[in-house]
Amino acid sequence: MGIIEESTSFERIVYRLHAMEIVEDNLSNSQFASREDGSCTDVLIMIQHKVCKFLGDPICIAVRMLTMDFSKAFDPVNHHLLANKLKDGAY
Repeated sequence: MGIIEESTSFERIVYRLHAMEIVEDNLSNSQFASREDGSCTDVLIMIQHKVCKFLGDPICIAVRMLTMDFSKAFDPVNHHLLANKLKDGAY
């Protein structure tokens, strides 16, 4: 197992033990990431439902949508280097 895989596994363990209950209790109903039972399928079904609902309204002529996925935003981080910088106070 590489450093990144170990770090991800460690993050999951820490999240489940120390943060999951607090996070889950404070997420909105439209938040699917960071939930044990959340999935991409749930998001797509919710989006489809909302778009169809808007388009079913006679005064609606268009639906604009902007989506962003930040799930991979921090993957390229060198966790070993980051840990050393934090330990040394070099941030």
